[in-house]
Amino acid sequence: MEQGEKLANPMRHYCNPSAVLADEELTKEDRIIALKNWRDDIHLKLVATEENMGPTSCDVTLVAEIDNLLNFLEHE
Repeated sequence: MEQGEKLANPMRHYCNPSAVLADEELTKEDRIIALKNWRDDIHLKLVATEENMGPTSCDVTLVAEIDNLLNFLEHE
């Protein structure tokens, strides 16, 4: 699997945001990029909610989890 694809589309390659943190093939910077990309994808989905595409409570939970993991990585 190409690492660039994992960073660009982490939702396709990881079952949850914590799995990004656990991926030993990624550097700290790679993990931050992947998590930010994941968060950005969720934010776009939430914006689409305003256009009747409906968010899931899971999306909101994932954003919180990603923010916590990013905070951990950025202050490590």
